[in-house]
Amino acid sequence: MEKQRAKVVYFDIGHAWCPALNDYVWFNREGFRHLIRKQGAPRSPEEQSRRLALIPYAKEIIEKTFVATEHRTAQSNRIVRTHGNKIGATQIHFWSLKARYNGKVITVVIRQSQGGKKHFLSIF
Repeated sequence: MEKQRAKVVYFDIGHAWCPALNDYVWFNREGFRHLIRKQGAPRSPEEQSRRLALIPYAKEIIEKTFVATEHRTAQSNRIVRTHGNKIGATQIHFWSLKARYNGKVITVVIRQSQGGKKHFLSIF
């Protein structure tokens, strides 16, 4: 899927209810940027193309998965500013949801930082 078309499809999703997490998952800028880049560096054109082609499956996987296959917690040492105050290390949660399509497993990764909204992070 071409990048501009994928961007429209991605942001049209907005959010999806996730029974596995009993919460909404939001489709924001950070998630789309992560499809294109990793740690600030652009992904290869082939990798971008693979991930963008999977966007139409993301909402369905989130809405139809009842159990997260993996949950992990990490610490971020990134300095975050909230209302002018610096916050040190923040706790970040990651969940993986998996589904099988045409004999292939597709994984959606959801992220939540320090009690914020859960948001789509990646698909592969």
